[in-house]
Amino acid sequence: MKQLTALLIVFLSLASFPAQSADRYLNIHSGSEPETIDPGMASGNVEHRVLTSMFEGLTIYHPQKMTAVPGIAERWTVSPDGKTYTFFLRNNAQWSDGTPIAAQDFVYSYERMLNPNTGAHFAHHLFILKGAQDYNAGKTKDFQTVGVKARDPHTLVLTLNHPAPYFLYMTSHYPFFPVPQQAIAKHDNRWTRPENIVVSGPFMLKEWVPQKTITVVKNHRYWNASAIKASGINFLPIEDNETALKMFEGGQLDVLWNLPVSKAPALRSHPDYRSAPQLSSYYYWLNTQDPKLKDVRVRTALALAIDRKTLTEKYLHGLHSPSGNYSVPGIPGYTPLSGFTFDPVKAKALLKEAGVDPASLQIEILYNTMDLHKSIAEVIQQMWRQNLGVNATLHNEEWKSYLKDMQQKNFMICRAAWGGDFPDAMTFLENMTSASPQNYSNWSSAKYDALINQAQNESNVAKRNQQLHDAEAVLIEEVPLVPIMQQNKDFMIKPYVKGYYSNSLDVHPWQFVFIDGDDTTAPWQSIRKQFKKG
Repeated sequence: MKQLTALLIVFLSLASFPAQSADRYLNIHSGSEPETIDPGMASGNVEHRVLTSMFEGLTIYHPQKMTAVPGIAERWTVSPDGKTYTFFLRNNAQWSDGTPIAAQDFVYSYERMLNPNTGAHFAHHLFILKGAQDYNAGKTKDFQTVGVKARDPHTLVLTLNHPAPYFLYMTSHYPFFPVPQQAIAKHDNRWTRPENIVVSGPFMLKEWVPQKTITVVKNHRYWNASAIKASGINFLPIEDNETALKMFEGGQLDVLWNLPVSKAPALRSHPDYRSAPQLSSYYYWLNTQDPKLKDVRVRTALALAIDRKTLTEKYLHGLHSPSGNYSVPGIPGYTPLSGFTFDPVKAKALLKEAGVDPASLQIEILYNTMDLHKSIAEVIQQMWRQNLGVNATLHNEEWKSYLKDMQQKNFMICRAAWGGDFPDAMTFLENMTSASPQNYSNWSSAKYDALINQAQNESNVAKRNQQLHDAEAVLIEEVPLVPIMQQNKDFMIKPYVKGYYSNSLDVHPWQFVFIDGDDTTAPWQSIRKQFKKG
């Protein structure tokens, strides 16, 4: 067994950031109001931004390199077959109430998440553990059959179904975070309220004013508290990006997470502007059980009638890149299939072949409230009308209502996006298996499931890549979703914010982010003039 002690040295070097010049809180634009901050129940990027400030896993992401480094586990070993990981927990790791964090906390947390009665949306992330899927499906009620064992209070053993070179990325992601059994036992589903919450991460919840702010403050019981530079963070759930931009301009925000689409060209010249390609796919779910979408020819026609290049370049001002496939470029050692192209002639022919009158094909697009999603929906609505003669109505909802309708499959067509959790094609393709709760299309394929299973157990890289390509081909042929674009991360950040780095996973460990120095005079006057010209 190979011991990975070198990673501890790498992690300790991360504490060498320069000292903070003032005792100030970070003000972060977090997008929408989180549905929950319970790591076992969360399911979106909005939740990820907030809860990762308060909770931590066995491993964490290096803030620059995006490699997995020690978190609650100070070291680990991996068996020769790559299936058994033994994690050794830090002696000084403790919950914010002073209770030591023990291996049994992880056993409890994973059992809670996999319990079918819990209804965890991301339970499938743990299916990589031996026996986890059967336990979640109710095929066995004995959690001892699952590959999660506490050897002693400071030693956790996780056994996988198959080798996974990306597993340490998964243990850095919130589905694998422990939750406090003592707080949940006492307060049940009210355990995440400020007066009840117990956390494991660098910050702890001070205040949550719905639709206004979530404030976290430094957790002095965090095992690496001495390395935290920021006193606290204010997360502001502002859905209107125009409003958020004005707040950033006025100094009320230090990081602007999303840009107004119409302002993007002018903002690119501002020194606070940053951009980075993301391992993130933007697409539309198609409810394959809807009577109007059951015919695969209709679904294919909708996919072929979108001019993705025009959408991204003309209407989105190059903020994102066109993509005809669910999987996107940027995965080391893997190139996804090109997928759908713009072909309105073939699209019309498919509708005719299916015997569908375009005028009678009334469809509805569901999206969550945000100007980007509205702009995309309006352009696609126009393209389907012009290229197919199909009329689409648009329906927007605030984040929580949208999530509920999507998860209950209460839609015809639904806006969605998936940001990769680790740099491997499985981060996308596993979502489309029959057993995945992230598959909201009402579609399943035994052929697809078999290909994914083969790829999970294949050690030969070339053979595995071919199996993944074959699985992608099934998605393209059967169209449970319509790929639209690869998302890029375009954002604004004040020059005094340090420790916040662009990366393809859009992950930012908050314990390394802080304020150093004061604001500089940014050329907003010239930017305003460009807004007016536009």
